[in-house]
Amino acid sequence: MIVLATGFRAHDYMRPMQITGRAGRTLDQAWAEGPRAYRMTAIPGFPNLFTVLGPNSPTGSISLQHSAELSVRYIARWLQRWRRGEVDRVEVTEQATDRFCADVAQALGPTVWNTGCNSWYFTESGRIDLFPFDRAAMRRTLAEPDLADFHPDTGQS
Repeated sequence: MIVLATGFRAHDYMRPMQITGRAGRTLDQAWAEGPRAYRMTAIPGFPNLFTVLGPNSPTGSISLQHSAELSVRYIARWLQRWRRGEVDRVEVTEQATDRFCADVAQALGPTVWNTGCNSWYFTESGRIDLFPFDRAAMRRTLAEPDLADFHPDTGQS
């Protein structure tokens, strides 16, 4: 397990560590326009990479401990599928990530975080990096992995 802390560079997440995904694409390249992830945990182009408290996590609206616990349980469900031999490799689709990020952006529209003020919740590109929903929505979001949103590989080609 690797634990990283970025201090006051809130949108760096696990950077400046160099992470390289599929086809040699780095996380810096993938996030050139700002960090984004599916359900705060999976990044397209980075198979088998899951994050805890990743992009769009509820850093100001829900307890971080609760959020981290839900994320870890979600990731553990993927590990259970791997242990059962259901998957060898999983990668979230761009479409699922785009859909999740669009839902988040739409929900953030009428919130206090989007009233024209400047805060550390904004990425350099001006996107709000926060989960806008309540605890119940977060529990539903991280309840069970949706295989339809991933490119699974069972290793049995």
